[in-house]
Amino acid sequence: MAEFEKVLLITDLDGTLLNATHQVSEANKAAIAAFRARGGLFTLASGRMVGGMKHIAEELTVDLPIISYNGGMLYDPVQQDVLYEAMIEDYQSILEDLQSLVSVHEIGVEIYQEGQSFGFGSQEILDISAYKQKVTIAPLVEADLTQPIVKFMIMGRDRSVLEDFERHVHTLGLPVDTVYSEYLYLEILPQGVSKGNALKRLLEYIPHKDLAVIAVGDNLNDLAMLLEADYGFYPENAYQDLVRDDLHPTVHHTEHVVHDIYHNFILPKWAQ
Repeated sequence: MAEFEKVLLITDLDGTLLNATHQVSEANKAAIAAFRARGGLFTLASGRMVGGMKHIAEELTVDLPIISYNGGMLYDPVQQDVLYEAMIEDYQSILEDLQSLVSVHEIGVEIYQEGQSFGFGSQEILDISAYKQKVTIAPLVEADLTQPIVKFMIMGRDRSVLEDFERHVHTLGLPVDTVYSEYLYLEILPQGVSKGNALKRLLEYIPHKDLAVIAVGDNLNDLAMLLEADYGFYPENAYQDLVRDDLHPTVHHTEHVVHDIYHNFILPKWAQ
């Protein structure tokens, strides 16, 4: 039976699909399996690098392209092939300013290049990020700073410090955009990169026409994707700016978001 063959469900990871220990709950796994068994299309979208998503994609046997780096890359986990990648070419002034920033504030910074993460600043903050993503963050000296990067991730303790730096970045006149992926995580991305634009690209790789797209995410980096989808959902723990009349609420991420959407939205709407 393929009654859901024209339904695509795409979900964010941290704060959405994953629970408090950064795992996919058994309830969510069962819902995803049931949805796909009836023809449903399923994939992932995250601010994480591909290396921080692969183990989850493998665990769930995802066979559609996944969105990583908040839309900076579209990656085929089956063919292990990069389908699309956006880069920041001119970033030296931002890097120099960040190196000054970490000398006076408790900040951890990651830059992403060639499928690797390189970091500097607060080791405690970097260790938390590495643990959550299940990746290794190499020291900045190992990066090739003559080559483009995919993005900056700036992690701090004080939102006002991040907001001040964000305003500074926008005075530099560089082709970059900024977004918060968590309350204390500021990202600097190539101009035009978002999960919403990546969702448009993803649909070009899916042969089905007239798909009903369901997207779910919890933070500002998810908003463009939720609005691009036909049905956008935010969990109870979502950032306040996602609580909007044109989006749909669901349960807290520790209470099995995908399970809730499958049983209380997908089944009643499309099951035959």
